[in-house]
Amino acid sequence: MKLRSYELVQKGFHLTCTSMFHVDLLLLFQMFADNNLEVHRESLDAIPEQLSTPSRIF
Repeated sequence: MKLRSYELVQKGFHLTCTSMFHVDLLLLFQMFADNNLEVHRESLDAIPEQLSTPSRIF
C-alpha cells in the first residue's frame, strides 16, 4: 500500500510539473505574441512617415 501511495504522489508531482510547464509555455507564447504585436504596431506607425518623406528610389 505504501508503494501505491508513493506512485500516486509521483504521478501527481509529474502532472503538476507538466501543467506548470504548459503554463510557462503559454506565458512565453503570450509574451512573444504581445511583443510581436508591438513591433507590428511600431512599423505601422512608421508607414505614414515613410510615405510623407520623399523616397530615394523615385
